Amino acid sequence: TDKCEINKNGYIWIKVYNYRGSGNYTLRVEEPWRPPANWVTTDYVVESPHDYPNRYDHTWTITQPGAATMSVHFTQINTERRYDYVYIYDGNDNLIERYDGYYTDIWTPPVPGDTVKIRLTTDSSVTRWGFKVDKYACPLKITITQATPPNDNTSFITQPPENRIHCIADIKPDSFDAQYNSQIEWEIDDDPRDTYQSGDPNNPQTGHDVNLQITVPPVPTAPNGRGFPLKYRIRAFVTIDNIPYTSMATYTTQDERDQCRQEYIDLVVPTTHLRSAFDQTVPQHPYGRLLDDPTLGGITDDVCNWHEWWIVANLINHVTALDNAYAGNLRVTCGYRCPLGNRRAGGAINSIHMRGMAMDFNQLSSLENYNVWVAAGQTNPVERYLHGSNGIDYGLPGNPAPTWPAPQGVIYQRGHVAW
Repeated sequence: TDKCEINKNGYIWIKVYNYRGSGNYTLRVEEPWRPPANWVTTDYVVESPHDYPNRYDHTWTITQPGAATMSVHFTQINTERRYDYVYIYDGNDNLIERYDGYYTDIWTPPVPGDTVKIRLTTDSSVTRWGFKVDKYACPLKITITQATPPNDNTSFITQPPENRIHCIADIKPDSFDAQYNSQIEWEIDDDPRDTYQSGDPNNPQTGHDVNLQITVPPVPTAPNGRGFPLKYRIRAFVTIDNIPYTSMATYTTQDERDQCRQEYIDLVVPTTHLRSAFDQTVPQHPYGRLLDDPTLGGITDDVCNWHEWWIVANLINHVTALDNAYAGNLRVTCGYRCPLGNRRAGGAINSIHMRGMAMDFNQLSSLENYNVWVAAGQTNPVERYLHGSNGIDYGLPGNPAPTWPAPQGVIYQRGHVAW
């Protein structure tokens, strides 16, 4: 059989070729293709001459910049059947469909790309009305083209201005930008791909170019630390003619360095250090626990096992200067502490250990602890004291300075120096 057609009276007309006698035949009638709900239509008129002339060959081009696929709607096609044809091509002149005869209210099959070409060819006799296009359709797509965190374009913390994710969305076809860019809405919520709870930040921003902010709250507080990086899913959407169009999701995750820095915020530490203050190298030094090994995971470690970032480079320089001023071998018992390590050690909420600018020592001798305290005075410290067996920290403001001999019955058990 060749194509069937619906005539002007609404009857389906079918002609069968190569008929070979009686038998069972099946007629299947399918609904013609129509654009799905997530396609948008644009009014656009293209029509042939009415009636078209003989020996006619003309091509019309419809282009929608940025479209991935298109379909054209004909209010009517009326040509001499089997002699005069309407061809549908894509932008590369690939044939998509051919029509001849009579049709009304018909959409072309999907044409890949942003261009549809319509060609009418006629023979040397018999003419008909021709065709008319009144609109075309293409799928609307919204895409997140950028979701850039502020820290090295890879990470973030919940403290301004390092909590702003710069996001840009693009609507295709481009012809919708002017009308709908300002109506793009955003959603940033907890990454559903794991079980950790990062919370759902507020999403008040609209527009195609926004800065989404991640703050506590609504990000859950973590007064005892988190143990995981904050992770979020970001989506953009726009509603056109009561139909929502949603982008594919993109994701953003704290890196390990900002996971460490987030501890300073979560544990209510007044100062959050710059990313550049943290390092992963461990310079050679002979000072024992100046930096605990976080990979050991012990509950008494001064650096937790959630990250491997620390602040020790300047500390090593100060400790080396102190060791040079002291006549013996310096015995360091504590150096850098991350906030959680400081919490576990019972340190002050604003401990200088978390800045990588303090050390504790214990020479296992009251006199030698005193001698280290004296030597520390040559290194321009901002703080130094000795902890006495009577509970007094000698050298802190408001307390007496250490002396030798020590006060009656007092043993200097350990010491502390900060720069």
